[in-house]
Amino acid sequence: MRKIVTKAIVFMILVTMVGASGLASVNSQNHAYSVSDEIFDDVSVRKSYDETEYMVGSRDWSIVTSYQIPEGASGLAYDGTYLYCGIYGTNGGQIYRISPQNGSYSLLFTGPQDDAYGLTYDGQYLWTTHHPSNPAVALKLDWDGSLLAQFNLPAQYISGIAYDNGDFWVSRYYPDPSQIYKVNGTGSIIQQFQAPDNQPWDLCLENQYLWMADYWGDSLYRINRTTGSLVESHDSEGVDPAGIVYDGQYLWYCDNGINYNYDTLYKVDLLGAGTPVIYIPVTMHDYGPVTIGESATWNATVQNTGTAPLIITDVVIPSSSDISCPLTFPVTIPAGNQTVIPLIFTPQTPVPLNVVITVQSNDPLHPEVGITLIGNGVSPGPDIQLPEEAHNYGSIRMHATKRWFMEVQNVGDTTLTLSSITSNDTQFYLDDTVSFPINIGVVGSVQIPVWYQPDTVNQTEATLTITSNDPDENPFLVTVMGAGVQTSYPIGDQLWQYYITTGFDNSPKAIAPIEDISGDGISDVIVCSEDDYIRCFNGNAHGTCEVLWEHEIYAGSVYSQRGLIIVDDIDNDGYQDVIVGAAWGGRLIKALSGKTGSTLWVHDTHEYGGGGWVFQVDCRYDYNSDGTLDVLAATGDDSTDTGPKRVYCLNGLTGVSIWECPLGGPVFSVIGIEDFTGDGIPDALAGCSNEAESIGYGRGINGATGSQMWSFQVPGTSVWALAQLDDVSGDGIKDVIIGDFAGHIYALNASNGNQLWTNSIGNFIITQFVLLDDINNNGHPDIVPIQYGTIVWTLDGYNGQFIWSQTVADKPASIARSEDISGDGINDVFIGTLYVNNYFYFLNGVNGTILASFPISTPVDAIAAIPDIVGDRSMEMVVGGRDGRVVCFSGGLGAIPVHADFTADVTVGTVPLTVQFTDLSTGYETVIISWKWDFDNDGTIDSEQQHPTWTYSVPGTYTVSLTVSDGEFSDTETKIDYIVVIPGSPEISIGAITGGLLRVAAEVFNNGTADATDMNWSIELAGGLVLLGKNKTGTIDSLPVNDSIEITDRPVFGFGRITITVTIEVPDEELITKSASGFLLFFIFLGVK
Repeated sequence: MRKIVTKAIVFMILVTMVGASGLASVNSQNHAYSVSDEIFDDVSVRKSYDETEYMVGSRDWSIVTSYQIPEGASGLAYDGTYLYCGIYGTNGGQIYRISPQNGSYSLLFTGPQDDAYGLTYDGQYLWTTHHPSNPAVALKLDWDGSLLAQFNLPAQYISGIAYDNGDFWVSRYYPDPSQIYKVNGTGSIIQQFQAPDNQPWDLCLENQYLWMADYWGDSLYRINRTTGSLVESHDSEGVDPAGIVYDGQYLWYCDNGINYNYDTLYKVDLLGAGTPVIYIPVTMHDYGPVTIGESATWNATVQNTGTAPLIITDVVIPSSSDISCPLTFPVTIPAGNQTVIPLIFTPQTPVPLNVVITVQSNDPLHPEVGITLIGNGVSPGPDIQLPEEAHNYGSIRMHATKRWFMEVQNVGDTTLTLSSITSNDTQFYLDDTVSFPINIGVVGSVQIPVWYQPDTVNQTEATLTITSNDPDENPFLVTVMGAGVQTSYPIGDQLWQYYITTGFDNSPKAIAPIEDISGDGISDVIVCSEDDYIRCFNGNAHGTCEVLWEHEIYAGSVYSQRGLIIVDDIDNDGYQDVIVGAAWGGRLIKALSGKTGSTLWVHDTHEYGGGGWVFQVDCRYDYNSDGTLDVLAATGDDSTDTGPKRVYCLNGLTGVSIWECPLGGPVFSVIGIEDFTGDGIPDALAGCSNEAESIGYGRGINGATGSQMWSFQVPGTSVWALAQLDDVSGDGIKDVIIGDFAGHIYALNASNGNQLWTNSIGNFIITQFVLLDDINNNGHPDIVPIQYGTIVWTLDGYNGQFIWSQTVADKPASIARSEDISGDGINDVFIGTLYVNNYFYFLNGVNGTILASFPISTPVDAIAAIPDIVGDRSMEMVVGGRDGRVVCFSGGLGAIPVHADFTADVTVGTVPLTVQFTDLSTGYETVIISWKWDFDNDGTIDSEQQHPTWTYSVPGTYTVSLTVSDGEFSDTETKIDYIVVIPGSPEISIGAITGGLLRVAAEVFNNGTADATDMNWSIELAGGLVLLGKNKTGTIDSLPVNDSIEITDRPVFGFGRITITVTIEVPDEELITKSASGFLLFFIFLGVK
């Protein structure tokens, strides 16, 4: 229940107490009385007094039990069987019936009352009070909630009610001092006296006594109802007691309990033996590391702070834990005494202990008390353990990076030392911040960042090898895997996102790219948000983005895009750094390491009064000639007009002031500009207001001394938008442009502040200028004002005329310049709108044409263009949403600088097939310098010539790919099943036929492109006299390509001139024959030809 005092009550108090000697407090107070009115504050023991104000004995207030009842319970009544309670607050008309046996309850009815402050039973029906107007009324309620009768009460602010034999006791809680009335059935006052406290809530009768529950006093009062004197008092167990009733034996009351989900109902024995109260001073214990096989004992102290013996009936220990207790229960602790319960931790495995043991007792309010035990079982010696021994990065964009923090734990009892971690695949690598050795203390752990950057499509698996001093798990192997996804990302496709959730307002206010710090070669992103953090995000992320580092500025956040600047390396670590200006409570300028986010230096503007908001920082020029760019900062005022109100020029290396230029009012903007004073030192341009912020100015400042050189007054109340143009006046010095809070834009001569031209976009606040290239080819850069209309304007930087305008869905409060994404060679524009119709736009910088636009479900508070992360040569867009989202969208596919293509002189032929390949690749404004050919799709580069020749010696269908590169960009052309090589056929021929002793032979050749098999042959001798070898046949099982075999007819014997015919039969081919002749002289064949 809430302690409520309405505004009306407060007002009435103030009116009625004017002129009084003092104003009575409406807060709870325990007022002092005479002995008969004394409030006794002991929670356990009450002392009884007779009417002569002497103590006559002691009785113990004993809480028998307690139950949970509905939240907001107010007023209690008893009908001899059930208890009843009403509700105060939401659902104030509800009446609940409660079982006194077990505390179960149910909704009985809903009555006409707004709230049931008090509740009573008259023997037939329930009564409550109701005070929507003056006076309050007593309501008699039927058992269905309908109104049976009512009568007026003596005042409006009546709370409690108690039935007394046809009369009623009621209490008034406002105004102070509160009153208790006894009234008859028509509301006439029979008796009246002052209540013992100032917020009486409910009343009940106990024999000759009246009990009162006081809501703000957190007390229960026993009152002599004849004299109105206080007999005794007791603190309620919880706060806001709101109901009380006596059932003839026990007193019942309810209060707010231990939480705001339920109230608590208490059963009190007024003549009891006292209440045992368990108190365990320490309810959590950390055993620390305990080696397996050893034990550690903690003695938990248990105290009895009650008034009756406390009996510990048991200690319940979860069966799965390594905790034991040697005691035998029950254990009795006399009132006011204590004992200890030994709890022994004997670990069996090297795992953390985190267990709750339960001490059970006869304490009626706290029958169970939990004790949390933590610790760690550890192994002897160093023992490495990884909660995750295999990690899958999932599928991510090709060449994107994703980080996993590999947790390495030491579950041993001595230090674990990691000497190295290696990967067998370069796609998985350690963060460059990791160095060895790494020492991990007992039960300690380290988070080691491991990155995955896929350079191949589909699934890749690798092994991380951890070398350590673990005696039995060295090395320890960890499996990592992931899959690269090769796809294109058209304009507006989401590449990654992150939700900032740390603060009440998480909206990003400034976003800027920073050169790669994560080691993947892609720019990262700095985001400043309203939750007082500066974060560095992985620009090359996929899906959910990783935070590389974060830095909190206490009580201060960057106010807008102008409060963030990325600078060249100032701490000599090889990385760009970050300068921010903080508003709100921070009021400082801070330099951060771009690599780690650590502070390099701070300049606090609280050196002047309460400090001033830093509205802009700028870092373009070196003002002290030390070789480092210095920092300009625009600062505001404090609430007492003693703030800085100046432009700071700070040493970029140290943050110490080089000069300061007070401008007499808050300074909202500043930029460095080229020298206009002729001293060779760059100067500055500031935008500010007068002290009252009613007049705006643009002011030129000498960069050598910080002196104001000129001032230009504008109609608007302040100047926030500044930029430097080219030379418009023709004096050889680049001029400047300013924009005010009334939509006016002025080009000024940088040397003297004289107006060169002016224009207006209407009565809209201009907060910043975005400088574009020369988009209309007149030799001067052009300007896009950031303002709060609904039209995006672009002005000619030379004459101030509008070049183009584009209507957008809402206020284009975030605008960023992008390098060309449309392919026309001119930079383009990113837009984010806010308030109602929230969109992000890609606009053509030349003419304002919408290249693409997309709705977003949150107002856009910041936007930035970052360098290409996909590899398609387009800038990407990063949007900061008011709901804390940071989202990176693709800027489109961009122009492809190289395009691979080729042809072949022949694509189909029989083996062996020799192919001449011709490169047809082209480069757009670039030169191709490398060619890598894969002729058979086996992943191996077969040639790096521009126009190679390749011979296919094995039949098959071949996919051919060519990858060309200009040294920075590459493209691959793959032609699927491009070359078809057909199997050949055997080509059989018969060579020389020869004779000899008892023989004739012939050589058979295969000059074809396929092996010959299953050939039949014959040698036939004709003519003369042939007695042996006249006809010889045989089979050639196989004759490989480019091989030969000799066939022979032997023995031969005869006489005369002989004709020799050799025949070869090739399957599915015509017969092959060859003849020769010779002279057979008995057993010698001569002159065969």
